[in-house]
Amino acid sequence: MRTFRLITSTAALAVCFGVVPAHALDGTPSPNAALPPTAALSSAALSPSDAFRSATEALKLGEKGRAVSSLQYAAEHGHGFALWQLGRMYADGDGVKRDDLRAFEYFQKFADSHADDNPAMPRARFVAHAFVALGHYYLEGIPNSSVTRSPEHARRLFAHAASYFGDAEAQYQLAMLYLDGKNGFKREPRRAVPWLL
Repeated sequence: MRTFRLITSTAALAVCFGVVPAHALDGTPSPNAALPPTAALSSAALSPSDAFRSATEALKLGEKGRAVSSLQYAAEHGHGFALWQLGRMYADGDGVKRDDLRAFEYFQKFADSHADDNPAMPRARFVAHAFVALGHYYLEGIPNSSVTRSPEHARRLFAHAASYFGDAEAQYQLAMLYLDGKNGFKREPRRAVPWLL
């Protein structure tokens, strides 16, 4: 059973990606900050950043259905972080029915487009989380899908996130592969120790 969870503050994510909701001088949300509901998403004038901003606001208000629509629009129109957020929502069943294959697809698109991002950028931790999520999916495979079990592929994904991005969760997962000696890997505690350290 998959036991990973990616927890993130919506406000922190918005700041990392340069999307901050507009506020009036007294700190209350500006009446112009919220975008119209889903119907406006079909407008060609709506930018991916505006759709992501709308999703951020909807998530704050607990309007997950509107958030998902806005995120899907933003993702389809090139907003990279919307892919990660949708992957997380589908992986956790947060506001949508849990769907591992859809989560996998969103995480994969996000990871593929940002695999070589500078590890010092704020977005890097989310890219690393996407790699870790994909690694978990490959450890077990996704039933009734084309995502088959491939522990070696999972190891490579964990290794990329662990070494390139310096992600602690990826380092731990990689160490456990060597420490447990499961999933077709030889038990090699000496290879596990540097990753645990």
